[in-house]
Amino acid sequence: MFKKLVLIAILFTMVMSVAVAFSNGTSTAPAPAPASAPAPAPKTKPASAPVLFEGTSSKGDLEEALKTAIESAMASRKGIADAMVEWKIKEISGAQGGIAGVDRLTVTIEVKPQ
Repeated sequence: MFKKLVLIAILFTMVMSVAVAFSNGTSTAPAPAPASAPAPAPKTKPASAPVLFEGTSSKGDLEEALKTAIESAMASRKGIADAMVEWKIKEISGAQGGIAGVDRLTVTIEVKPQ
């Protein structure tokens, strides 16, 4: 038991002396050996987030809704020579029925950034 108390007291004294030395701006500890730094990562352009576009058909026509979404995506690249969009369908949703006879279909596409 006495040995444990002595060890704790020694450790406490060492920790306190290092803390005091660092707070005074000096250090009694040896400087760490320089480690070989990893090679810096290549600088690449950060990836842009994909953009979502929607197209809606009031006739419930999937082709019409998809065409409208793609046209919206192309319009966002207006003025770019040889513009092209790469897309994928993210969501298809719709509503049908009711007194008004709703037949609405919406397509959401995700377009890769330029």
